[in-house]
Amino acid sequence: MWWSWAQAPIETQSLMIEAFDEIVGDTESVEAMKAWLVQQKRTSRWPGSPATANAVGVLLGRGDDLLGDSSLVEVTVGGESIKPGENGASKVEAGTGFFENRFVRREITPSMAEIIFQKAEGG
Repeated sequence: MWWSWAQAPIETQSLMIEAFDEIVGDTESVEAMKAWLVQQKRTSRWPGSPATANAVGVLLGRGDDLLGDSSLVEVTVGGESIKPGENGASKVEAGTGFFENRFVRREITPSMAEIIFQKAEGG
């Protein structure tokens, strides 16, 4: 049976990560490819169980430990620090560090156009 891997981008990316890690040893490329996989999940969904299993396998088993870095991104909006779990911001999602803060339209001011993201450690 013929199968076009162009129709399976998540599985293909997972195999490429394994190849770059085992054969080439290119850590920088492995981390960039892992970031692409995570972004695909964030913007849509992985297409099925095989894609999900392959993606999770390489995300957790290759390159840097994604779950080992517990430092958070510091977010400043209009000079005011946004802290997870305070003033309407959600709590931090375990493993990813994701949190969000929503503003009501009447709360938004022109000074809030300046948004700064800082992170002391890599990840």
